[in-house]
Amino acid sequence: HDMVLRIVEENAYATEKGGTGSMQRDIYVVIKNLPFIVTVALDVTRSSAEKGKMHLGFQDVAISTVLLYDTDDGAEKIVEAAKAEPMNFKRTNNKNNANHVNVECRLNVLTSQHEKSFFRVKVRAIHPLTGSDFTPPLFVISGPIKVISKSEQVKGSDKKRPLHHVLAEHINRIETRQREQEELIRKLLAQQKRARVGPSPFSPPIQRMNSGLPDPGEAALFQQQYAAAQLQAGIVPGSQHTGNGTVTPGAAGSG
Repeated sequence: HDMVLRIVEENAYATEKGGTGSMQRDIYVVIKNLPFIVTVALDVTRSSAEKGKMHLGFQDVAISTVLLYDTDDGAEKIVEAAKAEPMNFKRTNNKNNANHVNVECRLNVLTSQHEKSFFRVKVRAIHPLTGSDFTPPLFVISGPIKVISKSEQVKGSDKKRPLHHVLAEHINRIETRQREQEELIRKLLAQQKRARVGPSPFSPPIQRMNSGLPDPGEAALFQQQYAAAQLQAGIVPGSQHTGNGTVTPGAAGSG
């Protein structure tokens, strides 16, 4: 195929210098489960370009990744999965260059838990139908990667943070908060279902099973808890949940 896969950029949280003297090298510092983006290009070899042959493009190939240990002799030692896959990836097209693709990797391992080993990401271009390598194989291997658990652990490094890391952290916090709010609403709805006699789970007051009379204290407590949960979840007061999880405005004055 007379093609070669080449790394254009490795976008990590930070970089550190490793090794000593003339053997120093850049170590890419990555936070566990946050994106590490490797931009790769599919280039034509000079000899092939001179012959004017037809060439592969990224529309003709699929992308696969393998997480390796960074070994002294360059041997490819695969990081084996324990409870979860050691790495997940997502391929996206590069908007600025059709000959480049971004490979967004999320590493699920820690350097501290692997005898302080560094890692490398092997990116392969494979046949889109069979998943097999081309002949000869098309692949490229990233630089050494150190995976940490918290950004505060980066010391003596270039701490200029890529925008996608900042956004990813914000999104992770929002998703966590949303899950907590959904769990709170689920618990409140479960309490309401157990306590209510009326047909609608959203129409107060709560009825007492033993007398059939309203319990003002219980109803007021529930209304306060439920209103707070609605505000936290971004639900407009007076709206109703439909069966498919969407929210529709309630009729004015409905009970």
